[in-house]
Amino acid sequence: MRLVRLSILLLISVLCSLLGAVCWLAPSRSVRYRWLAWVRTVSARTMLKVLRVRVTSQLADAPGHPALCVANHTGYLDILVLTSVAPVMFISRRDVAWWPVIGQMASAVGTLYVDRSHRLSVGPLVERVRRRLRGGASVAFFPEARGSDGSGLLPFKSSLFAAAEARDEGEPAPIRPFVLKYRTVGGEPITDANRARIFWYGGVGFVSHFWRLLTAPGIEVTVKELPARTLTGSRREFAS
Repeated sequence: MRLVRLSILLLISVLCSLLGAVCWLAPSRSVRYRWLAWVRTVSARTMLKVLRVRVTSQLADAPGHPALCVANHTGYLDILVLTSVAPVMFISRRDVAWWPVIGQMASAVGTLYVDRSHRLSVGPLVERVRRRLRGGASVAFFPEARGSDGSGLLPFKSSLFAAAEARDEGEPAPIRPFVLKYRTVGGEPITDANRARIFWYGGVGFVSHFWRLLTAPGIEVTVKELPARTLTGSRREFAS
């Protein structure tokens, strides 16, 4: 069954990549981003069905304009979960582009990449995020910057919150916080004994973890949206 699921996921990834390439030919940014949002959502939902992940969402009314979205982070599965309920483009670490299955799809649908080993790369990335927001796309990232074991939040990195600041007398972008809560795996509550089956942390290799995820006997996760906020004061104070 692992090979069957992997084959289906690879097929979805290829189809998503092809559709994503077509979307970039759209005549305007707003149309392009709408098409890409549809491709991302459909692909993520289909992949989650293959992985036997059931998502329950508790979302607020969508804002009238694009937002900077943030969420807690326990691993790469969070990307599919959040994308399945919210039309967001993601900011991911640079090496994600080379991951099998997920990397191809991520690049095709407009993922932005950050190289945290070079601090000077963050400034240009923030400008690219602002352009996406002005073009009508919502952009998401994980402020913890790396996956955790789900027992609590890691300290937030503040630099990417700069994309939500007001510029040139314009309005600041709203910040939409999401909480991802994994509830069960195989019908059993998440515990220290089984959390490593779905959470990716502690230096475990991606390929070995993904191979193990393919045999997970069903996962339940809830996505809850908290009230939108506006960046006030310093980014570090806001992130803390």
